[in-house]
Amino acid sequence: MYQAPGRSRPYYRCASRSIGGRSCGNGSIQADVLEQLTAELFLARVGHLDVMRKVYIAGEDHTDEINRIEEALARLVQRLEKLPDGGPAEAAILTRMREHETRLHELQAKPRHVDQWHQVPTGETFQQLWDRLDQPARGRLLRDSGVRIEWTSERTEIRLGQLEELATQAQASAAQIIAAVAA
Repeated sequence: MYQAPGRSRPYYRCASRSIGGRSCGNGSIQADVLEQLTAELFLARVGHLDVMRKVYIAGEDHTDEINRIEEALARLVQRLEKLPDGGPAEAAILTRMREHETRLHELQAKPRHVDQWHQVPTGETFQQLWDRLDQPARGRLLRDSGVRIEWTSERTEIRLGQLEELATQAQASAAQIIAAVAA
């Protein structure tokens, strides 16, 4: 973005003019006009959608503990086979085996599921998020969402992509921006 001498508003232009000193032939465009149009198109597509945040849900897997208990039971069986019948050592080992078996049945009855990430609504729409973001955060949201703007001297094209893809990318970007603002 630049502000040309004698102009009161900032404009966007091709970087080739600033970097290489030669113009690509494309004109410049008023920044506020382009930004307003882009925002309107973006919000028309996703403004009504809920902003989601990723929530980590820890899995539950007792396989390691089950394996340790099964190994302990196997060792207790080996010891029990070496003991004379009816003694206090046999009674102690049998008591310990029952404790292990009880715990083993408890663990085997519990559901097993892997760690997961879930998308949870924040209670805020993209329109509401947009309204409270500052200009740099809005730009980041648009860039991260895959919004692309190209213009030539003949036309201006604002690419928002497919709605589903745009919404997915916007959700991911919004989650990062919200986390950064909250920090």
